[in-house]
Amino acid sequence: MKQFSKLVALICLMLCQPLPAAEVQQGAPAVNGSRDCSVCHAQEVKELTNNGKKHKNSQGCVFCHKGHPPEDRNVIPACSQCHNGTSSHYDVPDCKKCHISAHAPKQVMFMSDCVKCHGDQASKIAQHASKHSKVACTACHLFRNDKPHGFIPECLMCHKPHAAWQTAADCRKCHQAHMPKIVTYNLNTPSKECAACHKKAYELLTASTFKHQKLVCAACHQAKHTFTPQCQTCHGQHHAAEVHGRNPACGTCHNTAHDLSYPTPDKGK
Repeated sequence: MKQFSKLVALICLMLCQPLPAAEVQQGAPAVNGSRDCSVCHAQEVKELTNNGKKHKNSQGCVFCHKGHPPEDRNVIPACSQCHNGTSSHYDVPDCKKCHISAHAPKQVMFMSDCVKCHGDQASKIAQHASKHSKVACTACHLFRNDKPHGFIPECLMCHKPHAAWQTAADCRKCHQAHMPKIVTYNLNTPSKECAACHKKAYELLTASTFKHQKLVCAACHQAKHTFTPQCQTCHGQHHAAEVHGRNPACGTCHNTAHDLSYPTPDKGK
């Protein structure tokens, strides 16, 4: 066994001798001076050169690998040597369970325990049941070389828009992927955005000749989606108490907030 170890060491020394600058692979990290690691570690060098991200640096392989067998057998550093701090991400054991190669650190193999790093997203999707709750994280966050960790799909990859003119950016104005049924919106949202789902109400409002026509939908429906305010919130007890007593529902005379004309037998609400 000792003879075999000496033979391996001799071969390594022969292969790793300094090379003329012209013979060093372009862009290959160096072990020492002009020594070319790719002679023995071609795949690792290629991976690091193409996908090394911050792991690729001017010092080359020796930034992490301080020595080489047989003189130094502990040549694979612990991730915690560089990656430590206050982030809970660094407390997750067994980095290699997701980060399959230190030479391509952003190529992450998704596991079932995404929650360990993405607890907030996991909590939202669990607490707000929807069809999204029934699929694995990888159903949307694909794992492919062209879609590495951090890939966020466009909603329209799976879903049809509510209106033909809507884009993927419009989806995010109301929906969050991890709790899609909780619809939220800015109070300055143009009424046209609401019309994608509430076409009839929008058409009545824009055709109206009353003051409500000048308001955006969110001016009234502002607490949450589907919230309908009481007329008295803005208008108070506008008529005499006797009138309100006889007609407690404003719609008896004023139809709907989107169409304030007096209702007739052939014109429903």
